Amino acid sequence: WEPVAGLLFLPLLNELYLSHGYDALFNGQAIHVDDSQNIDDESFLSVTSAAHRKYRIAFIGKIRALGSTAANMCYVARGTAVAALVGRPSLWDIAGALPILRVAGGDLRYLSGQPLDLGTLADGRRCPEPVLAGAPWALDYFSERIEVLQI
Repeated sequence: WEPVAGLLFLPLLNELYLSHGYDALFNGQAIHVDDSQNIDDESFLSVTSAAHRKYRIAFIGKIRALGSTAANMCYVARGTAVAALVGRPSLWDIAGALPILRVAGGDLRYLSGQPLDLGTLADGRRCPEPVLAGAPWALDYFSERIEVLQI
């Protein structure tokens, strides 16, 4: 099972993220993940609000908790965040933003490196381990720099 289209609207920011399955758009403009493979002190990693308690993150850039799992995924799709550590989401947390992220060149993967199988979440359970969103290079980069302290 895979979602084929997605939409996220953030009304207070007047931001609309949309994918019909073949495009990834932010307020009508095409978007793409950050493919630069460049990390510096201005790079941005989006995290959950509990990240400071649950993870040890070795990263020279900015670490920020700014909103929902779907919003964090869309920040990655837009190239604003180099990656997002979205914790242990449920299917409904990720289904709307996943097509946007994937068409923009990114994906989701467990922190352990295993691929995410959405079918295993169809019964309502949460992901069994933390999940990363990012471009392929960013998934590799951050999986080596994030240590789980508690689940």
